[in-house]
Amino acid sequence: MFRYSLLLAATSLTALPAIAQDPGTGPWSGDLEFGYVATSGNTETKTVKSRADVKREVEKWRYTIHFDSLNTSEDDDRSAERYFLSNKIDYK
Repeated sequence: MFRYSLLLAATSLTALPAIAQDPGTGPWSGDLEFGYVATSGNTETKTVKSRADVKREVEKWRYTIHFDSLNTSEDDDRSAERYFLSNKIDYK
């Protein structure tokens, strides 16, 4: 299982330059994060974490969106789950 996690992480890192754009080329900007951890032994534990921060700036307005999630399962039973979403609108 560790090999698959390592392969997923390596694949994600090599794909980032292909989708990245120069900053300042448009009104949208943001950050994305994804994490996956799997452990095995007496119990099988899997944890998935994701986060996104997106910002859009136009002439008089700034829009900021934040999303965060965490899911953990142990022996195929979900043991933790958290979601958070926020939106902020600013008048410049």
